[in-house]
Amino acid sequence: MTVKPQCFIETTDRAVPCDRTAPRADGREWIEITLIGSPNAIANTQRVLQLRGFAQLYEWSPLQPAAKTGKFISLMRRLLYLA
Repeated sequence: MTVKPQCFIETTDRAVPCDRTAPRADGREWIEITLIGSPNAIANTQRVLQLRGFAQLYEWSPLQPAAKTGKFISLMRRLLYLA
């Protein structure tokens, strides 16, 4: 079973899907970082990005097999301020 990630804004009466591509009033924008490769290469890259202060290890999705390639994938989403 494949679960597609969704973005929802919680409200008091219902959950409303949000659009991560729409401009935000606070000047921030969503970016998505994707790592594709062997489990060792992905783990190494995640550690390097953590050491450089870019992302903590817990921010990355668990490794998932990439479709029919023999590689793996890990994702991270981040809100950035645009200068």
